[in-house]
Amino acid sequence: MFPIIAIVLLLALPAFATNFSVCAVGPAPTAVRLQGCDDNCLLRPGDSVRAQVDIRPGGRVTSLQADLYAAEAAHLLDDSDGCAHLVAGACPIEAGHAATYAFNATVRVQALGKLTMHFTLTDQAVDNVACFDLQITVVNGTAWEPRAATDRA
Repeated sequence: MFPIIAIVLLLALPAFATNFSVCAVGPAPTAVRLQGCDDNCLLRPGDSVRAQVDIRPGGRVTSLQADLYAAEAAHLLDDSDGCAHLVAGACPIEAGHAATYAFNATVRVQALGKLTMHFTLTDQAVDNVACFDLQITVVNGTAWEPRAATDRA
């Protein structure tokens, strides 16, 4: 019985949404899921971050350009081609249709403390399709150190 419950819990984890703020210059995504972050996002320099961003564009989208940056680190994504990283849907995306963009990024900031990460997805006309800000806290340590359960509390 325990293995079945564990499998169900593991499958349900990606469904939890991460809290984010709508940025002033564009529409919000319908949901954001940043692995390991819901109410409290603690990351260490060098940590690898996996995320999914659900969108529902208001107009037809034939290309997507993604950008993620923080105070001291610009362009944190290795590949900005949004269409290449859709895990649900495909370009072109028709108006009102749902799609999910996924990305991996590395925390490339060294300053400890709270900072805002800013994410945008723009279309072929460089209009925002989705835009959000996410508060994270960069904590002391290195990415390869084992984490105690209390680190994420």
